[in-house]
Amino acid sequence: MLVDAHLPGMSRIEVFRVVRKHYIKVEVAVVSALNEVDVAAHAMKNRACHYITNEFNYDGFRSLRRNTLQR
Repeated sequence: MLVDAHLPGMSRIEVFRVVRKHYIKVEVAVVSALNEVDVAAHAMKNRACHYITNEFNYDGFRSLRRNTLQR
């Protein structure tokens, strides 16, 4: 699951809480246009599989997707 770091109406904390409670096997990758250390740290603390900034490349994204699906 890809989650934007800045969601309107629902915080990323709430998203993680819902996903971890109801969808244990779902991997969450956080996407952000900004490279924010505190947001990345929070995402990883809440077991996000990856933090993606606007600097990502498509080959890296495909690799992340493939590795996530294999888990």
